[in-house]
Parts: sequence; C-alpha cells; structure tokens
Amino acid sequence: MSPSPTRLHQSIAGRLMAALEETCPTDLDVTHGVEVRLSRNRAFTPDVLVTELDAASRNPSYYRPNEVMLVVEIVSEGSRSIDRVLKPALYAEADIPLDRVAPRSR
Repeated sequence: MSPSPTRLHQSIAGRLMAALEETCPTDLDVTHGVEVRLSRNRAFTPDVLVTELDAASRNPSYYRPNEVMLVVEIVSEGSRSIDRVLKPALYAEADIPLDRVAPRSR
C-alpha cells in the first residue's frame, strides 16, 4: 500500500489536469484516480491519465491498456524507484505512453 500523497503532489496533479483539459482534443478525456489494469494480476492507479472519450463515457472503475493514451506518474521521494523504473517498464510493455513529472523545489 502506498502512502498518502503530499499537498505538493496533489497540487502538481491538479495543475497538470487543468492544463491537459484546456488543450486535450474533444475525443479524449483527462482524469485521475482510476485504475489501469495491465493484466489479470497487475494494476496501477496513475496520478493523471488521458483516455479515449468512448472508454470514459462508460464510467469505468478501471481502464484497459488499449483505452489509455497517456499516463503520468508524479515522482515522490517514497516512490522514486517504482515511478521511474518499474512502472515505466510495465506501462511500456502494455503499449501505454508515459510522461514523468518531478516536483520542483520551492
């Protein structure tokens, strides 16, 4: 089980979602907190994801890899190796694009 995200983590996710929603084509949907099932035994819940609008319209509790256009994992201190090594490899194996966002120091 992962620790709860920090305020900075959630702030970055919210800002990124807002920016994506402003520029996203109308046939895509921006969301967060919805599971992506990579296989029968493996699933992740990305920080932000962009999916096909048709898939989003069914109001799913999870997405299949072929419905996901973009996955964003915001790297935190406690999840660095998982977010930068494990997840990118497994997302790539499932043919899901990945964008990594690291928090900036203030």
